[in-house]
Amino acid sequence: MIFALVSLATRVILQLNVTIRRSAKIQSSSPARKAPPTVIRACALSLAALAAPALAEELPGALAECAACHGMDGIGRDVEIPNLAGQHERYLYTQLQAFKSGRRPHKEMRYESRHLSDEEMQGLARYYAQLPR
Repeated sequence: MIFALVSLATRVILQLNVTIRRSAKIQSSSPARKAPPTVIRACALSLAALAAPALAEELPGALAECAACHGMDGIGRDVEIPNLAGQHERYLYTQLQAFKSGRRPHKEMRYESRHLSDEEMQGLARYYAQLPR
């Protein structure tokens, strides 16, 4: 529920940014047009950070297992462990499915994903996708 509200608020902030740019008639070649202003970016990151604890509460066991290597912040703890923060949700979900089914061979990930339900895989993918890179 909280994630949905934060996601909606983030979309509203980004749409507001587009409206402000259009009303100011910023040229498409202007640097301001290419990247959102710092304030807008900070608001979006703050809203994403608010969603993280809510999602973490929904996945305490599964997230603890993932965080042992990938961290609560989605940053791998070793050069061999990929960073998950900010990856696309669909990509993370399909990779978890592939590890679980054995389509993507990886000894540790196959072991860790073997008991994950579909809902847990979706929740983990959502959690890591909404983290800032």
